[in-house]
Amino acid sequence: MSALGTCTLYGYPLHGFVIRTALYRGVYDEPFLSTPLDTVAVTVGGAVAVTLLCTPPVRRVLRPVVEPRMNWARQGRRGGLKPPGRGPQPMT
Repeated sequence: MSALGTCTLYGYPLHGFVIRTALYRGVYDEPFLSTPLDTVAVTVGGAVAVTLLCTPPVRRVLRPVVEPRMNWARQGRRGGLKPPGRGPQPMT
C-alpha cells in the first residue's frame, strides 16, 4: 500500500544473505544478545537493514537477479518459437 511496500520483494529474499553472513562470522555467539535491550537493538538494526535492501540503488543493481527479463519465455507468443502440433498441417 506504500512505495516502500512495493519494493519488499528485494528485502525479503536478500535479508537471508545478511543473516547467513552473521551466522558464518559468529555474530550470534557473542554475549551482547543477553539482555532485552540488546535484542531490541538487533531487531531495530535488522529492520533498518531490510529497509536499506529496498532502496532504489540496491534495486537497480540487483534487478537482473530478482526480476530477470523473461523475453525467452515469451518468444512463442511473438512468432519466434511455436509449440509442436499447431498451425496448418501439410496436405498429403
